[in-house]
Amino acid sequence: MTDNQIQQLRTEVRKELQNLAPSIYPYFSKLAKDGDGLNQAEATVIGYMAKNAVSVMSAIAQLEGEYEAG
Repeated sequence: MTDNQIQQLRTEVRKELQNLAPSIYPYFSKLAKDGDGLNQAEATVIGYMAKNAVSVMSAIAQLEGEYEAG
């Protein structure tokens, strides 16, 4: 990936994280409320996307499910 593509991906992930419905995605909604949490959530989601070749929202939904399961 080029630097521009990476920046676009980061922007897309952050946008999605900041617009999540807390009732559906409580873990990531809470995490994304401050800068450090948003950075952590972004890294987690991008890592999951790279490992599993899924979209942003698929990664968020699958990770949210894993966190809910404990």
